[in-house]
Amino acid sequence: MADDIVRDILSRVVQAVQSNGRFDDVLAAKIEVQVRADWGGDNPYIAHGKEARITERNEKIQAVWDSGNHDVRMLATRFGLSTKQIRRIVGI
Repeated sequence: MADDIVRDILSRVVQAVQSNGRFDDVLAAKIEVQVRADWGGDNPYIAHGKEARITERNEKIQAVWDSGNHDVRMLATRFGLSTKQIRRIVGI
């Protein structure tokens, strides 16, 4: 069981489809029983996915930087960050 209920459910669905080559009501019911048994009564943690968005943003900044555009102020304005954050992301 994962720490995030959404990832746990999706992982179970993917595994079921890979094992069975299909997804139907019977399989959905089995997964529902498993999820309720594992998560029932809990207050599950559901991540915002913020980390992935930050990583993607930083990769875009690095790509612009690597293309030769070293205008820190422009990057800060474009991405809504401070110049200090841009410098940290590009490693200067």
